[in-house]
Amino acid sequence: MDKVWYKTKEVAERFEVSPGTVLKWTKKYEIPYTINKSGHYFFAEDQLEAFQGIADQGNNTMENNLDRKEQPISTQVMLNRLENTEEKLKMLEKMMTNKADDIIGFQMLEQRQEIRRINKRLQQIEERLEAFEEQSQKAADEGRDKASKKEKHFLASIFSV
Repeated sequence: MDKVWYKTKEVAERFEVSPGTVLKWTKKYEIPYTINKSGHYFFAEDQLEAFQGIADQGNNTMENNLDRKEQPISTQVMLNRLENTEEKLKMLEKMMTNKADDIIGFQMLEQRQEIRRINKRLQQIEERLEAFEEQSQKAADEGRDKASKKEKHFLASIFSV
């Protein structure tokens, strides 16, 4: 008699879980399986009992978790949690404000240093400009002195003849 084989998807549908869960159970609980040429898992009918046991365990665990979740939390506990959360939020806001202040302070310090560098450079440019103007003035004065000397010599030569 031939064995009946079930695909991963069929086992998953039978126990109302995903195919991924079936594969996880297979590895975790070392459930025997067969792989075809395409790499698909197949399970013998007698392996379904193992899956049934695992599914029953999971359902019992879920029911226990639901029972635990149904227990009400006291108002005082919730208020305490809310207060703790508010305190943490205020602390985080203070930390953010302090961080923002630190960043602004650093930026202002950088800008002041940049202003000092610009002022120093401007002062150097002004000094060079003043020196250049003095040189230009001296050259202009010397040029006028030479011109006036030439005019005097010219006039003197005209009258001395």
